[in-house]
Amino acid sequence: MLKKDTDKTLRALVVEDYDIARMVHMARFQQIGYNVVKGTSNFQEALRIIEQHKFDVYLVDGRFPDAAGEPEIKGNGIRIYPIIKENNPAGRFILFSGDTTTLDEAKNQGIEAYHKLGDVNPFDILNNE
Repeated sequence: MLKKDTDKTLRALVVEDYDIARMVHMARFQQIGYNVVKGTSNFQEALRIIEQHKFDVYLVDGRFPDAAGEPEIKGNGIRIYPIIKENNPAGRFILFSGDTTTLDEAKNQGIEAYHKLGDVNPFDILNNE
């Protein structure tokens, strides 16, 4: 279970285009003891943050607009996965999506993926380890 340890700074990145969902996830990470929580709503900004910082947990939406505000590009969250694993192999990557095709593709690549509209809460996953 990832919980606050006085000797360790826990860090989380939330990549979610829906502002309210992103803010709720960020606040929840803080409530369960994460000291550093960052969030972004687009692919390009997520890449910049990932290159500059390492996180314990990456909570990523399966689909979100790019930096130019283009319409959703299916699989952006999946495209971030190898970049994170290259920069931070120890970081935990959790993908959420309402799109079953994206979920199937993610799971086929060995990505921990859950249906965001289902009954799975990312914080239940983190607290049940």
